[in-house]
Amino acid sequence: MKTSKYIIPFFLVLLLLNLSITIQSQQKATIAINPKDSNVFVTLSPIDWSFWDENYKKTKRISKQSLDTLNTIGFQLDATKPQLYLFQLMNYNQYVYISPSDKVKVYTEVDSCTSGGKTLRFEGANAVYYNYYRELNLHLCSYKMPWFNIIKDMNIYKNKVKEWLSVQSIFLERYQKNNNLRADFVEAEIMRINSEYVRLICSPVYNRFIAKDSLPDFYFDEANRITFDNDELLPIYFRAIFAKYIICSTNNVFSNIKSIYNGIRLNKHLSKYNKEYLTTALIGYLAYIQNFSNKEELIEIIAESEKQIENETFRLSIKNSKEYFLYLNHPFPDNVLDQTILVSIYSKNKITLRELMQKYYGQPIYFDFWASWCDACRNDIHDSGDAKQLFKDKGINYIYLSLDKDDNAWKKTSEKDNILTNQFRIIGENKSALMQYLKFTAIPQYIYLDKSHKLFSTAAPRPISRCLMDLQTMIKDSGNKTIHF
Repeated sequence: MKTSKYIIPFFLVLLLLNLSITIQSQQKATIAINPKDSNVFVTLSPIDWSFWDENYKKTKRISKQSLDTLNTIGFQLDATKPQLYLFQLMNYNQYVYISPSDKVKVYTEVDSCTSGGKTLRFEGANAVYYNYYRELNLHLCSYKMPWFNIIKDMNIYKNKVKEWLSVQSIFLERYQKNNNLRADFVEAEIMRINSEYVRLICSPVYNRFIAKDSLPDFYFDEANRITFDNDELLPIYFRAIFAKYIICSTNNVFSNIKSIYNGIRLNKHLSKYNKEYLTTALIGYLAYIQNFSNKEELIEIIAESEKQIENETFRLSIKNSKEYFLYLNHPFPDNVLDQTILVSIYSKNKITLRELMQKYYGQPIYFDFWASWCDACRNDIHDSGDAKQLFKDKGINYIYLSLDKDDNAWKKTSEKDNILTNQFRIIGENKSALMQYLKFTAIPQYIYLDKSHKLFSTAAPRPISRCLMDLQTMIKDSGNKTIHF
């Protein structure tokens, strides 16, 4: 009997298809939640370098989902390679190292020494890589992470940082010895520890506590010896290289953006991938801060980067940063003014953003984006008395725009916090035309429009006591400068 020439290829295709399906099913990592904890608020998010990508910020967080095959709830995600995630349990955060095919169950336990009074315990395949961070957090309860604002003396602070990271390194060695950890996990954890060291060393400059030139001699010696040369681990160390090669590379970032850019581009110790990331991060940072002292140089850097950077994700991020930066010195477009619908706390009648702003024609406006469920927003509100007086003295209108979905919660909180004047709720919240245009991903946020209602700042200083000088500078600059692109 003759065998058809098509039978063997057919069965080969079928075999490959089945193999592909098997491989895909094995890529699913599953974290089931103990049924007793099913009502606890938990989310999971990857540690990812997409720091400046607005679309990333909106989509990457993973919420609890139904795991039908397990008749419970939890997380099931495609894991093509081991990756560090952040497990967020109410007020407690814990890293987890997730690998393809992991099947674990998570339990919450009470522990008074951890933030939020909770800790997470895992059981199942590869649980040792999840429980590492639980055990590390419990171990670190006996120590205090150094904070420069408390220690003051930078030499003492540096030694405290070294001690803090040494404790973690010693713990890793012991845990590795007792559990025979995989090499990829050990490499990732060493990178995380080194990354944390660099970030802590740079924190005094990053937070503008002290200028780089005022730091003791040899302060950055150990940080300069640490290399970040594994592109696969960029999600872990992206903040560290941003601090090292951008914020702490100079005394004043805004006065030296071209030299920072050239330093990144010509650095022999950075991979091409890291150079492209750092260039993207530099542009994103400057566009977000909106400092105009070197606006021509930033536009020049953006133009060069659009030609030189090859990574498509980085190119898209630069495009978004450029658009964000160029919002400034322009009024809201017509579709935003006419399609953004607001409702006043005093009335059920709806008005457009255009109708609201027409009431303040020829007057500057400071918009406060908030919500009743946002604790940070309300903290700023409680400390906004001096800022409101400043705005009143300067003839600036303070307007609240709430992103509440719950009308009752909005009204109740507005009354409780005594913020009823110029209080409006945005219909459609984040899906409204205004929010789609501004692309805000978190609140509180503040924007400032000059007297011609052109956007002067989409990241205006907060209305709190310690930002009064920044607010005064913004008001003065908006009256003195005309910005052209």
